[in-house]
Amino acid sequence: MPVTGNKSMHDLITDQSFEPKNISEYKLSIQVSLDGFSFFVTHKTERRLLALKSTRVTISSEKFLARRFAEWANSEEILSKPFSSVTICFITPKFTLVPNELYEKNKASSLVNLLFDAQVKSQIIANAIDELSTTLLFSIPVELKNEFDKVFNSYTLIHTGKVLAQQSLQLIGPQETGLTLFFSPDNFSLFLHKEGTLILTNSFTYSHPNDVLYYSLTALKQYKIAPKQCKVLISGQIEKESDYITLLKNYFGQTYFLLPDFESTPEPLNEPLHQFISLL
Repeated sequence: MPVTGNKSMHDLITDQSFEPKNISEYKLSIQVSLDGFSFFVTHKTERRLLALKSTRVTISSEKFLARRFAEWANSEEILSKPFSSVTICFITPKFTLVPNELYEKNKASSLVNLLFDAQVKSQIIANAIDELSTTLLFSIPVELKNEFDKVFNSYTLIHTGKVLAQQSLQLIGPQETGLTLFFSPDNFSLFLHKEGTLILTNSFTYSHPNDVLYYSLTALKQYKIAPKQCKVLISGQIEKESDYITLLKNYFGQTYFLLPDFESTPEPLNEPLHQFISLL
């Protein structure tokens, strides 16, 4: 599996323009996964990243997520401030997409439970992706969702797939084919777009660059797409100079990292922003 960035980055990084007294003018974005927790402060009307902090931990099971999140949230005083809005992005491979014409809310739990083994009591969350006339369903531990409710009076809960699908549509032209890859330390998700339509999404475990290449090429072969004619968009916990990226570049015509569009960011900023999907 890949080595990613500075895994011990626990210090709050702030821009010189960050003013705690102006919290009501800022937006809070939080990223939650088995690999740790991160938060980001951005201006609600200007494209400025004002503060960020990433805490890398390894959580062995979803059943420990609620407790570890509670400990983390209690240690970060800034999370209790009155931000203009709060968005929580949950990273999990336990998701699926359903066309709106086939989506039935009362059957969502049955569908997700059929697809994924639940380690703990879970709740199904639905994210509408209007641009694709699709609903993304994902599973989240009930205890973790309860902790979110305790910390925040109001927040929006989204899955990485919603962010990736929307960003991909903006960056892959209506006549283009594109493959979006999102990496976690031991699994990755892929989203295949063709001519403005999301035609395939899936998640896989991996331990070697060849695993990622195999699943990516197999997805293209299924739809008779030539790799050299496919644009690849990359994000998540993967280093730009890793063997994984080098191998992908050897097969695909165009490879890009998904980066947020900010006019300013804190300096110095040693953490690669393509790792933080919730900033997109």
